[in-house]
Amino acid sequence: MNAPSHTPTPWHLASASNKFIADAEGIIVARASVHAITSHDYAADNAKHIVKCVNAHDDLLNALIDCADYFDGCSDADFDGDTFVANKEMRLKMMIDELLTKIGGAK
Repeated sequence: MNAPSHTPTPWHLASASNKFIADAEGIIVARASVHAITSHDYAADNAKHIVKCVNAHDDLLNALIDCADYFDGCSDADFDGDTFVANKEMRLKMMIDELLTKIGGAK
C-alpha cells in the first residue's frame, strides 16, 4: 500500500467546540463548518464523523483487501438450471472490488 498523501493518523477533535480536527501532535489539519443556513449547526457532528472515518480507514481498507484475497479462492458460478450465475462468494468479491476501486485501494 502506498504512503498516504494526507496528514498521518490518528486525528482527534482539537477544541471545546469540536469543530477543529488535529493530528497526533495537536496541529490543526481541518475545521468543520456549515456554509448553509440550517436549523442545526452540523459542524461539530461532521468533525466527529470525519475523525471517526479517517481513523478507521486504514483498518477497513486492510480488512477489505484480506476479504478480497479470501474470496478469490472461493468465487465460482453456480448452475441454476438455465444458466450459470455468480455464487454468493463471487458476488461479495465483486462488491469488495468495487469498493476498493472507489476508495483507491484496488490492487
